[in-house]
Amino acid sequence: MKRRLARDTAGGFGTKRDYDGEEVLVTGRNLKAVPWALVRKVNTSEALAATESRLQVMLVVFLLVIGGTAVTVIAAWRHGTTIRAAEAGERHRIAAEHLGNLSKFLRVVTDGQPNAVTAMTEDGTFTFANLAVSEGTGINREDMRGKNMGQVWDSVKAKYYREFNQKIIDDREEILAGPKRVNHIKTFETEDDEQILGSFHIPLRPGRDFSPGCLMILDDITELVGQRKQRELIMDQLVDSLLSVVGQRDPYSQEHATRVSEVATTTAKEMQLTDEEVRTVGIAGKLMNLGKTLVPVELLIKSADLTDDELEPIRKRSVAAPIFSTESTSMGRWSIPFAKCKNAWMARGNPPV
Repeated sequence: MKRRLARDTAGGFGTKRDYDGEEVLVTGRNLKAVPWALVRKVNTSEALAATESRLQVMLVVFLLVIGGTAVTVIAAWRHGTTIRAAEAGERHRIAAEHLGNLSKFLRVVTDGQPNAVTAMTEDGTFTFANLAVSEGTGINREDMRGKNMGQVWDSVKAKYYREFNQKIIDDREEILAGPKRVNHIKTFETEDDEQILGSFHIPLRPGRDFSPGCLMILDDITELVGQRKQRELIMDQLVDSLLSVVGQRDPYSQEHATRVSEVATTTAKEMQLTDEEVRTVGIAGKLMNLGKTLVPVELLIKSADLTDDELEPIRKRSVAAPIFSTESTSMGRWSIPFAKCKNAWMARGNPPV
């Protein structure tokens, strides 16, 4: 066996098992002078102890370097993440603060409005209400959120505006592309009287956190309409008084003005003019002969033919336009139809007397 070991390891060494079964490093050489073989062995653990120690040290150092590098990278990543998170948190805090300030500003603006300002969903649930709504209903505006219109207003008004707002929401794209809002006036009968409400309806597009809705601004114009009707009544009485003055001087002119007013009013309605324009035309027709109050009575009641000199003042004052000045009187708006009437007559010749 020694010869085989010597032959196998001649000039080198190898790792073998000795006769005790231990792992050894062995080297050998055959002797030329004698048929012997010189074998030298040493336990592997003893021979490689220093090398194993160095390898272990190198491995530990290498692992420590890897671990340190990993810890440094993780620490740097965590630090960077912390900084970015802090910056993002600060940005969000500033944005939230700006949003909160904007919300407070809008709240102050809407609470400063005398009209009721509300926002509601398709089913009539309140999502916003200003101070005027709260004062008008006696319900805290914060408690009003989430309530249905039927819980805040009477059933008739709630049903009407819920259905009307539903139409606004359904047609929101067309409205937002055109007039942006819808104006509406509705009269509600009460036990003792009537209530007239003017309203503006603005559709709201849906978003990530809310469904489509409608912003509604309500204004109780009952008193305003009553005052306007009172002014119109006084104006009608004044116009009738002026017309009677014309009739006292020239009954024919009074009847003529009344018929002109009726025809003009009917024509204006057929032309689908506004109520204000129809009313203006009717009053202008009644007052068209008011200028004849400046004509001497003897000329108006003269039964014989009038001379050209006598006809001249009548023709000049046949239309009341000179009496009404847009700069000097509140009745100046009627100077326009008077002037048009006079111009039309002048284009055809002198007006009839």
